[in-house]
Amino acid sequence: MGASAEAELARSFKRDDHYTPQLLWSLTAEDWRQYRLSAGRYSPDDAAGKIAKAIEAVKEQLRPRSGEASDQPPLYPFFISDRRKPN
Repeated sequence: MGASAEAELARSFKRDDHYTPQLLWSLTAEDWRQYRLSAGRYSPDDAAGKIAKAIEAVKEQLRPRSGEASDQPPLYPFFISDRRKPN
């Protein structure tokens, strides 16, 4: 959309006994107009279709490949690490 980070409020939200920051974003009127012209209308059916396609794409990536050892659980990309290398 073209928004840019402008500032951070260091003590914006109080949670329990500590404060957390909030990032403030800005968008120029021209960027907003260009976005609205190119974005088109929102369609619930189109959004549901895109979500379903994304879910299927992730499932496909997580399916075991042929030739993989079946006695091992599948590894997910965001959990893969090399135990031989120190963190």
